[in-house]
Amino acid sequence: MTKGVFHDTFTSLRILNPSVLHPSLNTVMFDNLATKSDKNSASNQESSTIFLSINRYERKKNIALAIQAFEHLLRKQNQKKCDSLKLVIAGGYDLRVPENVEYHSELKTMAEKAGISSQVEFLQSPSDQTKVELLQTSDCLLYTPSGEHFGIVPIEAMYNELPVIAVNDGGPMETVVDGETGFLKRSVHVLLSKMYLNFILILSNFHLNVIF
Repeated sequence: MTKGVFHDTFTSLRILNPSVLHPSLNTVMFDNLATKSDKNSASNQESSTIFLSINRYERKKNIALAIQAFEHLLRKQNQKKCDSLKLVIAGGYDLRVPENVEYHSELKTMAEKAGISSQVEFLQSPSDQTKVELLQTSDCLLYTPSGEHFGIVPIEAMYNELPVIAVNDGGPMETVVDGETGFLKRSVHVLLSKMYLNFILILSNFHLNVIF
């Protein structure tokens, strides 16, 4: 959790027991940018099940895990179900930052080599409006970083009633209630490999206990 990451990073300060002040969420922005169309009616019109990943295009964010887990999920489905699944990867992207450019290219190549590029969409630095629309119309957030000191994206997802699948360490352990507002596992890949048989059913019947 956040306090543990602090102790692991600043080993000479392990004797301290710091209080954690979590960042707040700009709920007004999300409310103002909320899509006018009702989420449920949009879902009824759209037959796809959308998995969403929102992270900067940095290797430490481990976005590759989302692609690997999604590929594994597709391999376990029949063709009809495969065609209805989609992964959207959105994140901060700056042409002036070499890592952003390189990692984005690596991820696209990974999807192409896996033969799933037609079902993986990459978005670069989406606007706030687009981000809110993604959070409101997707079916699940895949949050892949390990050792995050907090992580605001799962909070944004849960505010928009979007269940979260996250790696079971760092910040999500403080913000995601396993089995209630999302799922926490040692790795996203492990979670999907165990749940693929009834994963879509679980998502469609998932009751999110929003705490706001």
